[in-house]
Amino acid sequence: MEPTIDKKKIYGRVISLVVLKDIKHAKALEYIAGGKLFYVVVDSDITSKHLLENNCFIKRETCIPNNKITSLEIANSVV
Repeated sequence: MEPTIDKKKIYGRVISLVVLKDIKHAKALEYIAGGKLFYVVVDSDITSKHLLENNCFIKRETCIPNNKITSLEIANSVV
């Protein structure tokens, strides 16, 4: 018996999580991000592993675990 998946741990696709203030930037975002907009965002690598091992997707999917995302601060001189 396999454990059930908590749907609260799956946030959705990147494209549904991004909110643009101005629609004119949508084309630029699509150009830069490309296919990565359709990756699935989950809360942790454990959830991602569980989804992939139990064939929870109909086709091949890429998951982005939130606990593995790191951020970098850009210096003002670079901006």
